[in-house]
Amino acid sequence: MTSSHEIGKLPVGYKFKPVDYTVSKKDVDNYLSAVGTSSEFYSRNEICPPTALLAFSLRSIMEEISLPEGSIHVSQEMNCYGTICNNDKVILGGEISQNSSRSGWRYLTLDVTVESGTKKCSISGKATILIPE
Repeated sequence: MTSSHEIGKLPVGYKFKPVDYTVSKKDVDNYLSAVGTSSEFYSRNEICPPTALLAFSLRSIMEEISLPEGSIHVSQEMNCYGTICNNDKVILGGEISQNSSRSGWRYLTLDVTVESGTKKCSISGKATILIPE
């Protein structure tokens, strides 16, 4: 498991390995179930919720770095520029935009992106994670 000290060595601007991902109905259904939505809009129209894509992007980053126990996801924001549907191929990406330490906590802010097959940004966002030191 990666320690806060090792995460602290990752510089601002560090780019995580881009991940080619095909949106699957199963992943979308699992996400909708996990967040407790009862809306059939996404499944009926075979659209992937933008928040699901942001979660999938964060998941790909977490596969590259393991957060220590006690880490807290404290905020996120996102901008959506297009619709992604089931079976669409996207590229999930991320980059560190802040990595600082204060009062016993490491503040890690990640810029995340989801690019469509045309290489244009469909979703961009930020997520901030507090990591105990």
